[in-house]
Amino acid sequence: MKAKLTAETTVYISCLHCDVGKKRVDHLFDDTMPREAGPWQCDDCGGKYKVSVLSSTDVEVEPFDDGKKFVKSYDLLVILPQEKPIYFIVEGGYHSPHEFEDKGKAYFYGEHTCPTNWLQSVEAIVSEGDDDPHGIAEFVRTVDVSGVEHPGGDGEPDWRAVFPEAFGDGQTIDGDLAAKAIPHE
Repeated sequence: MKAKLTAETTVYISCLHCDVGKKRVDHLFDDTMPREAGPWQCDDCGGKYKVSVLSSTDVEVEPFDDGKKFVKSYDLLVILPQEKPIYFIVEGGYHSPHEFEDKGKAYFYGEHTCPTNWLQSVEAIVSEGDDDPHGIAEFVRTVDVSGVEHPGGDGEPDWRAVFPEAFGDGQTIDGDLAAKAIPHE
């Protein structure tokens, strides 16, 4: 039997700052056009811009500058089970200058954001009958991506060196939240 073939088109705009990053815009093509969206920020360079969707073939972008720059970071999260914790290393970020606070990250991951938002390819997470279980992860700490070495060039960082506390190596970090989130035996 021959397979039925289906072609779908996904429409992106390129970042006007770096021309590398892209954002999907076809989800904005509906009966509410013309419409505006943003500000959005590029996942590659951190540049910000606003989008005007005039039609499905006419989209405009303009730079947006609020004086803050998005800085990529690696954020260590922990879910504390009954016996041993499970750690997640996720790509996060913060706005610079001086908007980074552990307290803000703890709120963002612990209360504001459902884990489905930061775990890609997950259809749902269910805890005690709740399919939107906010607060199951705790923020431990963040590391600026630019300060992390990638052994061998473009490969993955040495996660054990970046977040030794996640590997139970007996190494600890300073801070009340980390002490609370990482049980010591």
